[in-house]
Amino acid sequence: MSNEELQYYYLNYLKWTEPLAMAMSFVESEALAVRMVELALEVDLYLGARLAGEATLSLQKATVNIILQKGFQPSLKIWLLEQTQSQNALPFLFDIHKNGCSDTRWRATRALGNFRNVEVLKYLIEALNDPDYSVRQKAVESLGKLGNLEAVPNLCQLLDDEYFLVRSLVIDVLGKLEGRAAIDCLKSALKHDDYTVKTKAAEFLGQRVPQEVIALLNEEFNNGNADTKRDTLQLLGETKNAAAIPILIGALSESDWIVRSQAVSQIGSLGIWLDSDVLEDGVTALIHILQSDPQSSVRSSAAIYLGVMGHLRAVPVLIEALSNDDPVVRSSAAYALGRLQDRSAISELIRSLQAEDYVCEAAIRSLRILKAVEVLPTLRKLLQYKPVNVRGEIILSLGFFGDSKDIPSLYQTLKDKEFIIQLRSAYSLTKFNNRKGIPILEDALKTGNKDARERALDGMKNFHGKVGLSSIVSTAFTDDEYSIRKDAVDFLEAFKESQEIVNELKKALNNLNEDICRNAMDAAKTIGNAEILSRLRQLAETITVVERPVEAIAAIQSRCQFYNYGITRLPPPHRTKSGEGELEDLLYNNKLDLLLQEFKKVSEAPKRVITANNYYEKGTHTHNHNYANDETLKKQTIELRQLVHQLQQTHQPTTEVQAAEIIDVEFREIQNTNPTRWQTIQKQLQLLKGQLLNPESHLKATKATLAEVAKHYLEESVVSKALITYLDTMSADPD
Repeated sequence: MSNEELQYYYLNYLKWTEPLAMAMSFVESEALAVRMVELALEVDLYLGARLAGEATLSLQKATVNIILQKGFQPSLKIWLLEQTQSQNALPFLFDIHKNGCSDTRWRATRALGNFRNVEVLKYLIEALNDPDYSVRQKAVESLGKLGNLEAVPNLCQLLDDEYFLVRSLVIDVLGKLEGRAAIDCLKSALKHDDYTVKTKAAEFLGQRVPQEVIALLNEEFNNGNADTKRDTLQLLGETKNAAAIPILIGALSESDWIVRSQAVSQIGSLGIWLDSDVLEDGVTALIHILQSDPQSSVRSSAAIYLGVMGHLRAVPVLIEALSNDDPVVRSSAAYALGRLQDRSAISELIRSLQAEDYVCEAAIRSLRILKAVEVLPTLRKLLQYKPVNVRGEIILSLGFFGDSKDIPSLYQTLKDKEFIIQLRSAYSLTKFNNRKGIPILEDALKTGNKDARERALDGMKNFHGKVGLSSIVSTAFTDDEYSIRKDAVDFLEAFKESQEIVNELKKALNNLNEDICRNAMDAAKTIGNAEILSRLRQLAETITVVERPVEAIAAIQSRCQFYNYGITRLPPPHRTKSGEGELEDLLYNNKLDLLLQEFKKVSEAPKRVITANNYYEKGTHTHNHNYANDETLKKQTIELRQLVHQLQQTHQPTTEVQAAEIIDVEFREIQNTNPTRWQTIQKQLQLLKGQLLNPESHLKATKATLAEVAKHYLEESVVSKALITYLDTMSADPD
């Protein structure tokens, strides 16, 4: 098969990636493995790295070396080696980790998180002391990915790191690590000066040891002064656990109004996280506070959080509060009634329009949420008299539930001296599909503050791309707020096939302004098409921040289901006749098709946890096999099975890396001290390898399934898993 055929018919299509990756594990010829990786790299960077890492262990030095010898810039080379997940990548990554600049060191540190190896753990723990915070941050992240408990003491020390993102990430990692040491470290973090550290610690402890942490905080509350009590209530709320509610309710009786206010806000916040049936006592307590607390700010807070908690039995009490003599409480009650969306409040909210301006403003927002059309005559009158903030709310309401008779008034307010009034008028006109305010919206997109640009973008989106598309495209590439750019890009997704969008994206990707080019790469993940793949690859090979273009490439390839646009544009190469080499044996004779069908079966079948006990139950597996009689093979490998059991019980390794090291040491010891036993074990290893790791077995089962079969013959243990890797490295003859 020619190189052109291999690239055009197989390598370029995502559907063949998994079968080709498995096929690489059959290849015994170094020349063929190298050829496959070289051709794959020409097609796509990720594909080349993936196949390099899928070669047999004996060939990976050659396949990974292809990447090392390429003249790729360092950050791309690190990323490619990370994709291989090959142990042969480690020497280069270790060297970068020691001698590289900060940009390459943090990337190498991130990459090491994908390799389970004792030496990797040592390097990552050393990286926790790196002078550059980004390296320390990635070291924490990688240690969390590896999940090794040995790193817990080192991570705990980093809670005092000078950089807040490092401290925050340490808590995230500790919160997911098993074991008492991690919990004790989280408990110590409850007293940390960093607000983020202690609140995150409380949240994780609330998930893992809720009774323990709530008892600890309760004791802290009872023994503390006002400041301590306020901070402790905050942490109780962060546990997001119903067991905290009685303590918070008890705190509502404290003499310090600041403590009571904190208790109110934490009860209300729990309403976001907990089911309504466990909040009944909390709702009752807040209703009581709204009706009777002597401090208006505490009553106001109770009103707001009754709206947040969403219990409709609070509606009558909130309506009553609208007539309270304190305007702050009335404003909060008006806001809460909008959150609860109960129409029985409409008449009282309309009466509140005659109150103080900020009460009136809150009432208008709630009436807008309730779509209370009966308030329109009142709003039209108030538009002439109220101050800017209130008029702005009225104008938005006219756009949301007004009618065509309001358009002349909106034309008038377009000319208002206040820009916020002009902008809201232009926005409301878009609700009527009226384009008169477009110049104001376009101006706001270019020169307004963040709120103004968000409002203008929302207004332009109301035309559904019929007008203003170029302004939205410009916003997607040039706005300095990520949230606004993302909003624009998400809207443009519906138009990504339009030639206007394609051309603008191409221009942005070639723009000399780094910010615009960077934003275009981010946008390409959503709106990019196959035509820009070659430009994105160029960027991946030239810029330091390689993650942006490769993420965009992956997103586009996932949509179009091929890797290389240029190859799809070529005329189909002439198919040569079948040969007799390894590659032809895989690609012809339907073997690659069999692999593809197996992957489809695995991906489409309902997921079920398979164990050594249930593997052979009827209906558990769908593939047929020609394995030797199970009991016969078990008898033939009894020495090996006993040894696996002994190693597991004696050493109890927790990772496959540890188990692999134990196997290697034990086998060397037997080979040197008991050659006769070694000969027996080696024959049994060859029997097992011949049954599990031959091409016919691979064609009928994924590697994960083979692991399950191995457990059936051996036992379900870490040592048995590591033995599969050992089998794959054995030579064919038992020397």
